[in-house]
Formats: sequence, structure tokens, C-alpha cells
Amino acid sequence: MASLDEKWEAVDNFKSVVVDRERDVVRVTKELYDLHSNREQLRGVTSSCDYRLTIPFAPHLFGSGKTTFCHNYLELVRRFGETFLSTFASDPLRRTFLEKLKRASLLFVDLRELKPTEPKERNLKWAVYYRMIEACCTSVGQEPEDEEVVFKECRTRPYKLVRKLRSILNITSDQYLLVAFDEVGVLDTNGILFELEKNEKGVIRPYNDFFGIISQLCKEPDLFFIVVGKSKGLSIKNDVAFGLSRVILHFIPLSPLDACSIVEFLGKSLLKTPTQVPVCNVLCSSSFSVNELADSLLECTGGVPGLLTRAVNMLLNYVIARNQPFISKEECLMCMNDYDFRIICAEPFVERILNLDEDRRSVFDMLLMMALYRIPFPVDDILTSESYLFDAVTEMGLYRYPVDQNTFQVLIPKVFIVIFKNDPSISSLEKILLGSLDVEPVDCFFYSKCRVFEGIVALRLVLMLS
Repeated sequence: MASLDEKWEAVDNFKSVVVDRERDVVRVTKELYDLHSNREQLRGVTSSCDYRLTIPFAPHLFGSGKTTFCHNYLELVRRFGETFLSTFASDPLRRTFLEKLKRASLLFVDLRELKPTEPKERNLKWAVYYRMIEACCTSVGQEPEDEEVVFKECRTRPYKLVRKLRSILNITSDQYLLVAFDEVGVLDTNGILFELEKNEKGVIRPYNDFFGIISQLCKEPDLFFIVVGKSKGLSIKNDVAFGLSRVILHFIPLSPLDACSIVEFLGKSLLKTPTQVPVCNVLCSSSFSVNELADSLLECTGGVPGLLTRAVNMLLNYVIARNQPFISKEECLMCMNDYDFRIICAEPFVERILNLDEDRRSVFDMLLMMALYRIPFPVDDILTSESYLFDAVTEMGLYRYPVDQNTFQVLIPKVFIVIFKNDPSISSLEKILLGSLDVEPVDCFFYSKCRVFEGIVALRLVLMLS
């Protein structure tokens, strides 16, 4: 008999595909085109000054799909070129841009490796430049050159850096180069290692310096950027956290998947075997459809891509080990509601919320209630004088589901609940709300009038327990 850990082992059993990112691709492509068409203005060649540099930015947590999106963006552009991007490309200039973008080269830069670098150890600009060189060399299987050698060649001059990158990648001077910076949140901690500018109040904001570096690089021809990574120093309303920033950060939604998208995900993701069987064929039987499987996974994971992938891997491990697919939705849900399944599935995702400071912990019950009653909130809802509700959801390790472009709901995947309940710092009220959120299935009573009564009871509990 296998142990519980072996039973629910999250082994990587299949090759997942990216689905439901059409709107994100269109949005990012438009932003990149705006940079392309206004680059002369950035360079000061034209007298026009109506364009403000905009960088596509995804301030999401672990599991939201931000890194996967960066890695797959150009492939998605090629995939959607004649479908979802066709309207964008109806203009001849945009069509030309899109065709060149399809042939672009991607440089993925993980900023977790960012550190003070000789010979200018505390210079953030040089550290970012050298990190780009390192990532570039790694991508083509080369050993990075010595810091002193690279500095002598490039200094901190944008055009020399770009020329060096193109040389390493062996791409022409007119081929588009897309640089994707991941884990930008490292500047929350590593920013103190560098000499940074202070604002008029004497406060250091490392992101001002970082995006200042990017803004200079954006003046170089045929160079584009995407930035992703969660940070306390960056907010959806970056004019608050960013002061007089040089750029606008354009939010990439990266929404959780709905049931239809999960069906597509299960049908197109293939087992890592010579036969490459679709995942749904392994998990489903004649009495248990892929639609039922998708509904079960949505109920458990909320459609969060990383959480969904982990849950599917665990189910595959279980089904393959016993050599029998699921025969019903009830059986599948019983597995995903298993205490050990939830603990193992959720553990990598909930570290942030279990280590919150008191200020953020104090709003957890409010966010729980918003998730339970699916209360929508506008993107610019203010939580305090210096923060937005949108950012609080992210900083607490939770997720958002879009109602429309500017309205969201708090999403707390049910698989998280067992870990939250075990946290000794969770209050009695929060445990009650978590228990209600865990009711299966939520949708059966969401639109019912009984929710009004339940809401009144919950508000009464808030007053009693506060």
C-alpha cells in the first residue's frame, strides 16, 4: 500500500499547453506596437510629446501563469496571428509590425540572479545590463564573459548593450528583440544592495531606478520589454507607489481559467509518454466526462493555472498508479477534497498569506467575505489612503477573477482552505467564513435568496466577534 505522500505525489506527468490568453496577447501586442510607433518621440527626434512609455506588466503571484505567458508570448502571437489578432492587423502598418513580431527573438531574464557586479558593484544599471548578458549567454549555451571584459566593451551605454545582445543571439540589427524580465519583486529585498536615487522625501524607490533603466533602453530600435513579478513596491495604480514615474505599467490580466478553457487545457495537454495521450483520456471514463472533470477542477482550484496543473499531475499519478480512470464526478471530488490531497496541492502556493504582517492580516476576513459572496470591486477601490484593494488581494497571496476589464472578484481556491484553517492565527470568524466558502458546490446556492439571509448572519457575526 502506497503512503499518503506517494499516493498524492505531484510528479510532472504531462506537457501542459497555454489556453485562454487571447485577450492578454492582443493587449500586450497593442502596447508593443505603441512603443514601436512612438519610439522616435522617445528619442526626441519628433516635436510631439503625447506618448508616455508604457510597459506591459503582470503583478501576479506564484501559479498565475506570468512566467509561462512570457515564455510562450511569441508562440501565441504566431498562433493568433490570423484569428484574434486579425482585427489589430487590419491596418497595413500594424500588419507589417505583426509579421516582424512573429519572427522576433525572446530573451528571458530571471532577476532572482540580480546582484552587485564588478567593476561597479553598487550600480543597478550595470547589474541589470550584466544580468541580461548572462541570461543571453545561457540561452545559447555559452559561458558568460568576465564582468570586467563586458564592462570594458559595453560600459552602461544602451546601444552597446543591445549590440552585444544581438551579437550573442546571432540576430540582425533590424530583427525584433523582446526582453522579458521575470521576478522583478527581487528589488524589494535586493534593492538595498545598490546606490539608488532618493525622492524629494528622501525615500528610495528601486523601481523608479529599474524602470528608468528600461526607459533608456526603449529608445533603442526594435527592442521591446515585458515585466512580470509580484512586489510590494509596485501597485496597479503605479502613480501612487511610483511617484513621478517615467513609465506607465499596463496591467496584463492573466485571468484564472473558466470551465470551457479547462476542457481545452485537458484535451490539448498530452501525457509525457511515447503515445502522448491527452490528459482527459487518462482521467476520464465513459461514465465521467471531460466537462465533469473540468467542473471538478474548477471547484477545487478556482482555475488558477499553476494550481490546476499541480492538481492534474496529482490526479494523474493516482489514476496511473491504480490503473483505472475516475468513474464519476463524486469520486473525483472525493479525491480532491481529501485532506492530504489539499495539503500537498496547496502548500507551495500559500506561504505568503501564512506570513502576513498584522496590517494585511487585518483585512483577511473582509476579503474572505468578498470571496464568499462574490462581491465585485472596481480596480480603483481604495483600501487605505496609500493602497488599493486590488493590490491588497495580490499582496495577501490571493487571486482575482475579472467581471469585466475594470471590475474584479476575490478568488480563494477551495484547495487552500484546509491550510488556512490549520493556521493558529486564523480567528473564529475567519474559520466560519472559510467553512462556508468550502461548501460544495458554491454555485448551487450563489444566486439563491438564502444567500441574503446568510449575508445578514455573517454581518452579525462580524459585529459579535470584532
